[in-house]
Amino acid sequence: RYIPNVDEEYVRKRKRRAIKKRLIMFDTPSARSFAKTTDKLTDVHLIAADAHDVRSIMHIYDGKVSYVTFLEDIMIAVLIEDTALYELHRTIFEYIWKSTQVSTS
Repeated sequence: RYIPNVDEEYVRKRKRRAIKKRLIMFDTPSARSFAKTTDKLTDVHLIAADAHDVRSIMHIYDGKVSYVTFLEDIMIAVLIEDTALYELHRTIFEYIWKSTQVSTS
């Protein structure tokens, strides 16, 4: 939404390379709508939404953890390359993934 050209290029490269992606999203109407539009390379699991307005995302990949915040007036990204932090986040992600259901709505 905030960087459409960058996002479109990322999606093209990921599809061309057949890179699978798993997402855990808060169960909101917009997340359910997004899940309906994903391709066969993207799996979405939903977790219960609460009153928090989360406006950041986290990626876990290639031994790295990145945090990105997209707001209309500011965008911030932090990339951490640390095996211990990568393993911590990967373990938490896998636990949540196995504890949730795939979005079919």
